[in-house]
Amino acid sequence: MPIQPEYNILLVEDDPGHVTLINRAFETEAHCRLVTTTSLAQAKSLINHTPPDLVITDIRLPDGQGTELLAPTTGFPTIVMTGHGDEKVAVNAMKSGAAEYIVKTRESLASLPRTANRVMRE
Repeated sequence: MPIQPEYNILLVEDDPGHVTLINRAFETEAHCRLVTTTSLAQAKSLINHTPPDLVITDIRLPDGQGTELLAPTTGFPTIVMTGHGDEKVAVNAMKSGAAEYIVKTRESLASLPRTANRVMRE
């Protein structure tokens, strides 16, 4: 079951290469509107203006931790990504309300639409 039409997804990622890969992955997802920002401050501003249906965020951002955007404080599901797999960080992110935690690889970034679909169904 795909994500419902016109879901707004906020991508918070400061690595241009990862942004490119994620944008490519979502190209065929016509029912998703992917908005990208590169900082925590920009993400918070966008969230205050137009709350997304889903957030996909890197943990380490230039101005803070993506975990500040987790569901207990924002009310929407959040997928947390990292380029550095760390079991302790993953456990803490999940305990803090992350809907999913992924280590960034070409494969995991390419499968983000499937992960987003699953998270939105749950």
